[in-house]
Amino acid sequence: MAAGRRRIQVKGSRLGLALAFAALSCATPELPAGLESRDWFLVAIGSDTNVAATQAERPTLRLEAARAAGFAGCNSFAGSYTVDGEAIHFGPTASTKMFCEKTQPIEDKYLASLERVNRWSVNGDELVLSRDGDPVLRFKEMTPTRRTS
Repeated sequence: MAAGRRRIQVKGSRLGLALAFAALSCATPELPAGLESRDWFLVAIGSDTNVAATQAERPTLRLEAARAAGFAGCNSFAGSYTVDGEAIHFGPTASTKMFCEKTQPIEDKYLASLERVNRWSVNGDELVLSRDGDPVLRFKEMTPTRRTS
């Protein structure tokens, strides 16, 4: 054998274990391009509620592999979600429990709306979460990325 090279031999049950480990390490779902690892701020809920909050109060959303998190205007939240093509479904969210009279109505509406959406689309720096084609939540990217897709 050439210097510096090693030959690894896997036999019997070790092969099955090695294959299972390889499959698990590849099982992390990849999010569609343009959706993940971007920080979004909420600009509208439905067609009748524009969100014009100060920067310190503006609701946000960030999606990572199987985890959604953000700020709802007063409280931070996190929860699970799934994506299948253009379909998206958010699970229940957990959040801190401060009461902020000024932002509470928007916060309550935002968190309830997340659980209603079933579609997503990204166009440049805008994310739209919708229900059966009707926009429910509209976001803008906080710091537009230099993505080409």
